[in-house]
Amino acid sequence: LSDALMVKRIWLEWLLVMALGTLPGALAAAVEISTGVDSIEGEGWRIGEISLRLQSSAAAIASVALEIEEIALPDSHGSLHGVELGCDSLLAQSDGWHCKEGSLRAQRSPVGAQETTWSGFFSAASDWEVEVTRLKLARGTVGLKLGARQGHLSADLRVYRLGVVPLAQMLETVE
Repeated sequence: LSDALMVKRIWLEWLLVMALGTLPGALAAAVEISTGVDSIEGEGWRIGEISLRLQSSAAAIASVALEIEEIALPDSHGSLHGVELGCDSLLAQSDGWHCKEGSLRAQRSPVGAQETTWSGFFSAASDWEVEVTRLKLARGTVGLKLGARQGHLSADLRVYRLGVVPLAQMLETVE
């Protein structure tokens, strides 16, 4: 990663970890934390109008909502609009915050609107993982797992079923 991208990635991880870290194990009252970022840009890509909201009204339980107005993908692969990632039952465990079933929506994307579920975790050590098991693509589905452990990013894409003709047509429109 370039130095600028590394700084931006570290900043985003720090923001999430700090926000989750401020939710103590025992709360005396309801807590709500909100923040926003105008944009984060790299070479050929852009994430615009980001907002993050964390809420908790009980010990070791929280909800999180991340909203992104636009994600401009690199290499002219199009944009995602109206992206929402949320979890109403974020649970604190010994190794960090876990979400067993969150929601993920994209109002528009190069492969159409998306609405699915996700699971994942975020730790105070800046480790995180998000897994989406059912994304619609070319009349089929794919699974995606993204994460970072000890500062190393990882991505895993699993293809469950794709239509060859719709996939070829989609790739032609992207180029």
